Amino acid sequence: MISVADLWKLIAESRLLTAEQCRQLAQQAGQAQPDTAGDAQRLAKWLVQANKLSRYQARVLLAGRPGPFFYGDYGVYDRLEAGRLASMFRARHLPTRQPVVLRFLTGPALQDPEAMRRLAVRVHSARQAGRQQPRLAQCYHLADLGAFKFIVVEDLRGESVAERLARGKAGLPAAEACRIVRHAALALAALHAQGQAHGQIRPDNVWLETEGAKLLQFPLLDDPLATAAAPASIDAQADYLAPELAENAAATESGDVYSLGCLLYQLLSGEAPFAGGAAAQKRTRHAQETPTPINKRNPAVPAPLGQALAYLLEKAPERRYPSAAAVAEALAPYAAKDTSSGAVLLPAYETWLEQTERGRPAPVPAAASVMPAGAIAAPVAARAAPLAASHPPGGAGVAAPMPALASPAAVAQPLQGAGPAPPAVPLVTPPLVTPLVTTAGASPLAARRAKRGKSSATFGALALGALVVGGTALFLWWSDQPARETASAANQNGAAQASMNEKPAAPNLATPNVAEPTALASGHQEGIRSIDDTIWQSPTEGEPLDLAYLAAGCQAIIALRPAELLEQPEWEKLVDPRTLGAASGWLTGELPKLTGKTLDQLESVIVGLLDASPAPPRVALVARASEPFVAEEMLSAWGDAKAEEAEGQTIYVSRDRGFFVPERGEGKILVMAPPAELREAVKLGDQPPPLRRELEVLAEASDAERQLTVLVAPNFLFSGGKALVADPLADPLRGFFEIQDSDQKLELPKGAMLSAYLGDGNLFLELRIHDSFGGGSAAVAKQYRRRIARLPKQVSAYVRDLRLSDYSEPILWDYRDQLEVVDRYTRLGFEGKQIVLRAYLPEIAAHNLALGAHLALLETAGGPAAGPAKAAPAEAETIADKLKKPFTLSVPNNPLDMTLEQLGSDLGIPIIILGTDLQQEGITKNQRLSFDERDKPVSEILQKIMLQANKEGKLVYIIKPKEGTDQEALFITTRAAVEKRGDKLPPELETKK
Repeated sequence: MISVADLWKLIAESRLLTAEQCRQLAQQAGQAQPDTAGDAQRLAKWLVQANKLSRYQARVLLAGRPGPFFYGDYGVYDRLEAGRLASMFRARHLPTRQPVVLRFLTGPALQDPEAMRRLAVRVHSARQAGRQQPRLAQCYHLADLGAFKFIVVEDLRGESVAERLARGKAGLPAAEACRIVRHAALALAALHAQGQAHGQIRPDNVWLETEGAKLLQFPLLDDPLATAAAPASIDAQADYLAPELAENAAATESGDVYSLGCLLYQLLSGEAPFAGGAAAQKRTRHAQETPTPINKRNPAVPAPLGQALAYLLEKAPERRYPSAAAVAEALAPYAAKDTSSGAVLLPAYETWLEQTERGRPAPVPAAASVMPAGAIAAPVAARAAPLAASHPPGGAGVAAPMPALASPAAVAQPLQGAGPAPPAVPLVTPPLVTPLVTTAGASPLAARRAKRGKSSATFGALALGALVVGGTALFLWWSDQPARETASAANQNGAAQASMNEKPAAPNLATPNVAEPTALASGHQEGIRSIDDTIWQSPTEGEPLDLAYLAAGCQAIIALRPAELLEQPEWEKLVDPRTLGAASGWLTGELPKLTGKTLDQLESVIVGLLDASPAPPRVALVARASEPFVAEEMLSAWGDAKAEEAEGQTIYVSRDRGFFVPERGEGKILVMAPPAELREAVKLGDQPPPLRRELEVLAEASDAERQLTVLVAPNFLFSGGKALVADPLADPLRGFFEIQDSDQKLELPKGAMLSAYLGDGNLFLELRIHDSFGGGSAAVAKQYRRRIARLPKQVSAYVRDLRLSDYSEPILWDYRDQLEVVDRYTRLGFEGKQIVLRAYLPEIAAHNLALGAHLALLETAGGPAAGPAKAAPAEAETIADKLKKPFTLSVPNNPLDMTLEQLGSDLGIPIIILGTDLQQEGITKNQRLSFDERDKPVSEILQKIMLQANKEGKLVYIIKPKEGTDQEALFITTRAAVEKRGDKLPPELETKK
């Protein structure tokens, strides 16, 4: 047993604490717990309780060893002694505080340069696959410190499926089993997209976390330096090996699909399809026998799910599902709802990884601490070069190589003899880190819907795109003549039909060389306070938009920089009519005609929309060019415009619009507006026009260097500007923006601004929302963050309810994946009374997101499409109808308001908590709930939520229109408040006193 003095000496030698820190802590320990003065074990226990050492560090130090605990940029604080990850080490990346696991390498192969080269290639390949799919266990990088070499992987928390199954022989509920296998299929799709087969799909290699499942990949399967699977690994795979794969045969993608079927069979029944016997016997049975039908092993399995399982377990590879992506799609209707997209990678660590891969010094955040929270908080100065020691962490021996170890009427069936699916457009690839998956011969739709139903999924991601498309289409109508309104709509539908008959271009899946986004440093001059760990730094620092000569009172403003857009690689794809529809024709045809300038001469174009209720909005425009505008040369393009004097200057006015070339700017500014507004703009001169105060505040925060800026008063979209938003998107868009104010009333923000910048291979997006709700910008910001996080699921549900054309189908089915990347690379903060959301994506995201938005709008609006005629839209469901449907909701430990928001979002039901009513009964909105309800009517789930929140049964819900609208909503209130107001309870609550 070591002495107290020796313990302090070892702590200092290990660099866990400085000598001065040891001295101060010795005094504190003596005062707080005198019995530590002569007992090293008691002292170590006190240091652990004081969060100065981890338990693992204390054990190593008490054994008389000083570690080592530091390996380059990583600090070790725990050794995993049991389970699937035994002999690995939990650590934290010191500069960024990212939690990780280290797998140390050993053996003679470490001295072989060729073996190390192959290892580096495998690590890089695993990193790339993990970037594509968070359901794949993440492999970060290979660290070579000379004396120590290790692979850094994701810090997995949970257990393997094998460990879960070992606790009981019964199978899992179908929804949970399908979710696990679906997540594994999504991960496989990422590997298969890189041409890699997994070959070891079995319960040992599927990891369970609170949020779902992950598929373990390299380097967690076998010895990372091995060139072939160990015999024990081959035997362990016998329960899951496809019949066509003889012993030692190379893994195949179709074989992985078969293994998924075996895994699903085991999860549903409790046993593998051919359990028992030696490995050779199992392989024979897989080749010759048919497993017992799953419904005989588990009668609760729905018949369509049993049919899907039969396809997975087909003996002939060509009769199985064609891809892992098809498996994930087929299981989606039966899987429990996801609550998380998977891995969490801190932005600062992500930046560090990319800088390291590029061979550049990685920046260290000023506020970085050395050791992990819960272990030790040592100063940055304590981080020294790695120790040249001959023993691994804790002296326990280098980690040895790992031992070879909901439901629709029909499920998608593999296509028999069908031709290849239409190629998908290039998918969005996040900045340097996560290119999305696309698989040749993508999967067919799970089931074509016989009816089209309107969906109330929150299409916030599409709505502002709709404003751009709709606004420019409106300008196209205005720029010719009023009578073109009907013709323009017809032309758009005709163009849509023509483009639908075309097939998408072949995908270009090359990962762009994009610049890494920079995290906004604390105290930066922008003054944005981050809600996430960091918020992205803006790539531009331009002056605010110059709105001089724009008509006063605009309710929506769209600013473009055509000349700069023309120089971007994305331009040709963006300007394709299939991407922007009528807006494309306006950009390439009408705009040059009106201004007399080619796009490369137009430095900026600002379009303003004016409320003209009940007529469509009136339009104003200010264009700035590199060459002067000559009014006399453009009169033919302006039609019957007559010259007149205004404020001593010549303007040209027709019946519904006017034109003006001010002297300012050497004649390089062109102003167009309705006559009255034009005369007012001339009177204001070069002063910015008066706007709604909130829009003026947002305009001051704008950046003229960005190629697109959309500034809008959201309430305008539902009043004078409702022509800009397709009818099915109006309610979802309102639902995205509305927030409960301090009086518990739903309110729209007074202003919002979306801007985008293409440059250096990146697409930068920023959304600013003026906070006029009260209750604190941080709280409001978090609500918007949650809404964006749920967009992928909601869009997926929306797309499933459409009868898609052959053109739209492969594109819109990939749209969810793209929105998941948008969510993953969105960072949130607030600046004064402005909520700020920023996202960094690669430049190819621009045309992908625009194309998806456009196609969703066309399909939603019922535009003609190639192929069979579509059924008439089904009658919209009422909230009462939705409450009768079966639903599954799993809540681990969420506040009441978040739980209800999640439920309403997934169902497409606006759920509003009347907070004042609850406060009068002493019921809080932030109390936490935990429950798991599966396949129960929504009304029953809702009542259980309310009963858990208040066991006295005071909480009830009512259904009635939102104030000032005819849109129904579900309100959470109390019985006392209902009786006081005379509201009507739904039938299921009337007798429950």
